[in-house]
Amino acid sequence: MLSVEPKRKSWVPWLLTILAACLVTVLSVIAVRLSVTYEPPPGTEPPKITDWMQGWGSLAGVLAGAGAAVAASWLLVHERQQSREARVEAEQVGARAVQYKSLFGTMWRSASGGARLSIDFQVTNYGPEPARRVVAVARCPRARNIWVIFVAEILEPHDSCGGSGMFELPGALLPPTPLTSMGIDNFLSDISLTLRFFDFNGREWQRTDNGDPVRAREPFPQGEPAVEYEDQP
Repeated sequence: MLSVEPKRKSWVPWLLTILAACLVTVLSVIAVRLSVTYEPPPGTEPPKITDWMQGWGSLAGVLAGAGAAVAASWLLVHERQQSREARVEAEQVGARAVQYKSLFGTMWRSASGGARLSIDFQVTNYGPEPARRVVAVARCPRARNIWVIFVAEILEPHDSCGGSGMFELPGALLPPTPLTSMGIDNFLSDISLTLRFFDFNGREWQRTDNGDPVRAREPFPQGEPAVEYEDQP
């Protein structure tokens, strides 16, 4: 079942409201203080209360207009950001539908004596649209090797497909105990799997260890060559 995290509430509108209230309070205090302490030049008539009201009203109008312009600009930017986030979220919902399970990396010794690594898993498309060119890229933090496994050209909605590959086992991953033939499990527990695929609209995604999907930007890696299966003696 797919889950979508709830949107976080933005604190920006509350911050702007508090700043606007503080600004109005400060300007009001300054206006009252200037009105009380103002002394006109000698020989001139002191301003009347209506003059003060008209002057401060004009200033308030300018400040209110500037505040309205800033608020309108912020709302426009905020709406565009929300629209962009909603669009990205809708795209990611479809990409989250492609998941893998039952990942096993098994180390064993072939009939010819070579150390082998078998990688097996299953990919399921839980979404309503098909996924195309589904490929898995496996890595292990203890080795620099990359193993690429083709899964399916088209993975239909609510369909599953198994993926498997067999490769030479790097020396860095050899276990301390001698390897035995296939059938006696010697698992590689720290293997990581990244799924790369195209959605129905042609966007390429990558998803590592069933985490959040992101758009695939980097070139496709060149993987290690696969080896053929050898029958056990």
